[in-house]
Amino acid sequence: MTTRAALFGAVLFCALSAGFATAASGAPVSKEQVVQLQRKWFDLLVAANWTQAADMIAPDFLWIHPTGRVDTKQSRLDLLVKGPQPPWTSIDTKDIRASVFNDSAMVTSEVSWASAPAAGVTTPRVLHLRVTTVWVNQEGTWRVARLQATTIP
Repeated sequence: MTTRAALFGAVLFCALSAGFATAASGAPVSKEQVVQLQRKWFDLLVAANWTQAADMIAPDFLWIHPTGRVDTKQSRLDLLVKGPQPPWTSIDTKDIRASVFNDSAMVTSEVSWASAPAAGVTTPRVLHLRVTTVWVNQEGTWRVARLQATTIP
């Protein structure tokens, strides 16, 4: 089994396992609402609003990079507070697909993740990714628990 397949399997297992849990409060969200949550979170990341973005992240959050590197909530926030280098300018999504499972939800989309030009470079860097996020309802608050990014060739 490849590393990428193993990581995808782990994300899928977490999403399905979380779907069988019952939160203490809060109603299930619709597909449209979870897509709006993700848009809000991406907008906060671009705006460098780390406090509000952190509030939308589950304590056991994992950010799985296209390289296979894994960040925890704390390690990712530590890097973000220093500021992405160069700063992010936009996160645009298309081909958005969402599924809701009681107290969890998954969103997958094609993402163009852009940053300002690095020092000495004239063009911005744009990553073309397929991103899957897992959202969980924790005591009535929806938070992102996983982000898995795969490079689109």
